[in-house]
Amino acid sequence: MFSGNNIKLLSLSLDALTEAWIIGDENGKLIQYNSKSTLLFPKITQENMGKPVANLLPEVENYLKSSIRTTEGFFSLIVQDKLEYFEVRSEVIRDKKGKVMGQYWILDNKTREFFLKEELKISVSKDPMTEIWNRRYWMCQAEKEWIRAVRYDRPMTLILAEVDHFSTFIETQGPEAGDQLLHSIALDLDHGLRSTDLLGRYGNEKFIILLPETPLHFGLPLALRLHGTISQKIQRIHENDFTISLSVGVAGTENDRSEDLNNLINRAELAMEKAQSLGFNQVIQALDLAPLV
Repeated sequence: MFSGNNIKLLSLSLDALTEAWIIGDENGKLIQYNSKSTLLFPKITQENMGKPVANLLPEVENYLKSSIRTTEGFFSLIVQDKLEYFEVRSEVIRDKKGKVMGQYWILDNKTREFFLKEELKISVSKDPMTEIWNRRYWMCQAEKEWIRAVRYDRPMTLILAEVDHFSTFIETQGPEAGDQLLHSIALDLDHGLRSTDLLGRYGNEKFIILLPETPLHFGLPLALRLHGTISQKIQRIHENDFTISLSVGVAGTENDRSEDLNNLINRAELAMEKAQSLGFNQVIQALDLAPLV
């Protein structure tokens, strides 16, 4: 148990710290805090001294429990009308014999670090040219969706599309025009998808789309609609108009649960290659490899 003199010394020391500190007794009841903590939690006041800390801080209940263990983690709080992120550390204080004397909680503002990490994640996950997910990040997220779909026996559809005659376009219009074209196509594809769908750049002129919770008979109309959107669009490059088309392969999961994600992609790719061999600018379903448009 803390003595009165110890608490006074703590009060003077804690206010000099940059983190928010909250201290409880052996029963987890509030006995001391610093000024930083009052900025975060209105209930941390002199009037509430002696009350259980966990009851005073419902926003961080998962972190601020009076259990005898150490917990760490990020959580968010609204501070002066701004969303900020904190690291929380909680530890039980024991004497030399192991008897519990109290518990403290430290709240360290990590908002700047949080957003720097988020920006870094995005920068390494996005394809810089098209501003959609790059292949590595797409595969990582698609694997998670695949595991979930298999576990809960949920359907999904995969669409693989390649820009027709892209190499010829580059040769005649130049690489800068090619970059502009790919960015425009990515934007159109993204606008035609749900927020839960996963769009990525799979290769130089290839785009890949995973449709979670989507059986093939719902995924096919979407593939046809996306194909039509791109094929009907007139792309203006260097004051010249170009008609762009896609060859598209579509595969679904509901007929074979023994395959993995790579097999699903391979089936969609075979369908896409079939579309190209039949003259480009069409959508092929992986099941029967017959042209749909």
